[in-house]
Amino acid sequence: MKNINSELNDFFVNCFYSILKNEENTMSKYADNLSIGEIHLIEAISRTKDNNGTNVSKLLNITLGSLTVAATTLINKGYITRKRDDNDKRISRLYLTDEGVYINKKHIEFHNNMINGILENIDDKECDVLVSALDKINKFMENNK
Repeated sequence: MKNINSELNDFFVNCFYSILKNEENTMSKYADNLSIGEIHLIEAISRTKDNNGTNVSKLLNITLGSLTVAATTLINKGYITRKRDDNDKRISRLYLTDEGVYINKKHIEFHNNMINGILENIDDKECDVLVSALDKINKFMENNK
């Protein structure tokens, strides 16, 4: 019989890869030229209130250099634009194009459909336990970056 550590490890690894694969398959219907990382960059730009490179890179836990490379790729693909700040020309800001907004909308729909599918299969008590356990897991992960 497996021990709990092995079972939990298998669960998290398999769940992580299943989510990514499902996300990749779903999103490829809307933009087959985007990687999941690029889609997550589009999402991060949409989520941050202060859309300068430093804030977006912090949100994604990547270096500013990695962000610059990824942003340039998305600019060339037509999903985002980069503009200098009106008040401080040293600051570059990232914005979604119409295509970027569309992909972000489809990405949000994917996540909503995934969560709704999960919730359809558990009752309220199970949902409360799941949310509590996932909150503890998230806090652990946040504290151990």
